[in-house]
Amino acid sequence: MSPRWHWSELLVQYPLCQIVTVGLGSGRVATSRVPLYYTHRDGTDFVAGHIARVNPHWKLWAEPSVTVCLIDGAHAYVSPESYAVPSAVPTWNYCTATLHGEPQVMDATEAVDSLLSSLAVFDPKLRSTIGPTERAFYERARRAIVPFQIAITRAELKEKVSAARSMADQDGIRADLARRGGADDYLAMLDWLAGLPAAEQSAPQE
Repeated sequence: MSPRWHWSELLVQYPLCQIVTVGLGSGRVATSRVPLYYTHRDGTDFVAGHIARVNPHWKLWAEPSVTVCLIDGAHAYVSPESYAVPSAVPTWNYCTATLHGEPQVMDATEAVDSLLSSLAVFDPKLRSTIGPTERAFYERARRAIVPFQIAITRAELKEKVSAARSMADQDGIRADLARRGGADDYLAMLDWLAGLPAAEQSAPQE
């Protein structure tokens, strides 16, 4: 069954991603939390962002390495007591995407444009106020960051939301989560998924 959504839709809602890089020769591993945004050019999907220059993660991209970006959507614990017949083990529901690709460090002159592009996505009101004076500030700030983009070569989408359960059980899960509290994000994600076409009607995703 093909996914009902493209990973970029999840990224818009949960942009703070975990980037993991493993050096194939050195065996070194680097992990960083980085807000990423989506772009599409010439038939290729990209994520882009910037990382602090003092963070050694980006230096690992100069050697043969493998990089994945993990988009963590909402998640929630599901108690067996949610079900009409509670003879089941506890479980955890979630929605995630794992992106595979090759990072490319952008030229230093592109750092300001990278910063402003991220602002346009994450804080458009602030972006609209930036004029020549403010741009000069970002010109100075660019020395502290390393802008990059990753061309996505493969995406793995995973959606575990008790879809195989009866409607009575699914309603019970919602009611139990609402009663216990702390799962508003997950319940909102369920509402988003409920508004999507059925999986068999959507185009296959890689």
